[in-house]
Amino acid sequence: MTLVTGSWLLDAALPLLLVPLLYWYATRNFDYWKKLGIPYMKPIPYVGNMGSVVIGRKHMGEPVFECYRRAGDAPFMGMFAFDKPILLVKDPALIGRIMTTDFSTFYATNAKIDPVTDPVFATSLFGQHGAGWRKLRTSLTPAFTSGKMKLMFHLLNETGQKLGSHLESAASKGTEVELKDVMARYTTDAVCSIFMGVDANSLENPKSPLREHVRRILRETVVGRIITTLAFFAPQILSALRIRLGSKKVEDFFVQNTVKLIEHRKETGIVRNYIIDMLTKIKEEQPEGDNEQLTDVVLVCWLRQLVFDAAFTLFELAWNQSLQEEVRQHVRHVLSKHGGHITYEAVNEMTDLTNVVSETQRKYPTVNFLNREASRDYRIEGTDIVLPKGTAVFVSVAGLHSDPKYWKEPLRFWPDRFREENSRDRPSHTFMPFGEGPRTCIGMRLAYMQVKVVLVHILNNFEVHPAPSTPTTLRYHPSRLVGTPAGNLSVLFKKTSCS
Repeated sequence: MTLVTGSWLLDAALPLLLVPLLYWYATRNFDYWKKLGIPYMKPIPYVGNMGSVVIGRKHMGEPVFECYRRAGDAPFMGMFAFDKPILLVKDPALIGRIMTTDFSTFYATNAKIDPVTDPVFATSLFGQHGAGWRKLRTSLTPAFTSGKMKLMFHLLNETGQKLGSHLESAASKGTEVELKDVMARYTTDAVCSIFMGVDANSLENPKSPLREHVRRILRETVVGRIITTLAFFAPQILSALRIRLGSKKVEDFFVQNTVKLIEHRKETGIVRNYIIDMLTKIKEEQPEGDNEQLTDVVLVCWLRQLVFDAAFTLFELAWNQSLQEEVRQHVRHVLSKHGGHITYEAVNEMTDLTNVVSETQRKYPTVNFLNREASRDYRIEGTDIVLPKGTAVFVSVAGLHSDPKYWKEPLRFWPDRFREENSRDRPSHTFMPFGEGPRTCIGMRLAYMQVKVVLVHILNNFEVHPAPSTPTTLRYHPSRLVGTPAGNLSVLFKKTSCS
């Protein structure tokens, strides 16, 4: 009985024909960098340089960092994500041209999300490109003015007070606190309060519906890890297979509940100037039939954006008690000038605390690589090399942030390196925790404000100490999109004597 072709002979020969054909297809681009005269990392068929990510040993940004390390003094080096050629750019001057000066060529990211298969991510700032991206960013910028920041600060401060009460119970009992969990719950409450004007109640109830659905936005499984990697490095594969980046069930939950909230605000006439109110107004002002109008899906995507937390900072301060006390005294000194009250003006005045947050982002960048795509052929200045249209260009933020050429003792947690006298000679485009150029993260100020507020509430009232289980070093969780510590990260909190 024949199975495929109708001939036993051809059926037997078919595997012999398919294997070399599949091998050729998987390696057809592997001479890409050789033809351009660019040094490159030797790839492996089917996975390129991403094998360690596919099997779950490393975070998807680590091959990019490895390419940065191997490049040595070269300004750039080639690598492969599966069969896709990627240029790793190392030289800060060239990075500056790609991210800023020549932005008109590199306005798009490599992550092309299919709007039919994955409408939530495709209509976000992350997934938008060209005119759609510019229009969305212009529309959203007013949500982050100084006036709106003051409103958001008030909401963050309220959530910080709730966190303090939560930690006080743990401190009185001497129980360990798992930082990743409690900071994620704080972030969920803060983001839901700021963006939607609703109480997620995550600090009180770790199993609250909003918290559970936020946790499931990205599928943190073996399959989820591979899908996330493909989205950044080889999105054409996801598009061809019609696979979405996030969980449809979770996205439907946010869509349905956000639409209900918007309709409730319309019916009652309640306008509280939360970001959901501002975005709803923007949406309603779009012309009828405008193909680029803001949709409910865009609103949902913005409501679920997460900013980095204080877990990394508290880990470092727990192991460096003298630095922790120095920062605590700085916080209290500034608060004393404002009557002991945690105010928007007081937190903005805490420059030493800002340096602590910046040092955290240097050593533990939330997004450890950036990516762009050439929209036209591009000649690399000072060379005869022309990158063909469509070439993916990556920047290792982790590599730049740990390069001893720009940072003295890069493995050391030293916030004073961000003081003006210590940083004035550092080249531009070597510190980019929120990106660079026109695509810089629009929520950067909010992210800094959020983590500073939580640190003020903690340091003014508690001492943070290592627990018996606290690790001495951290590594990134391989399955998480943003930088997240792998494993347990527990510490002990003790009430301060002067709080």
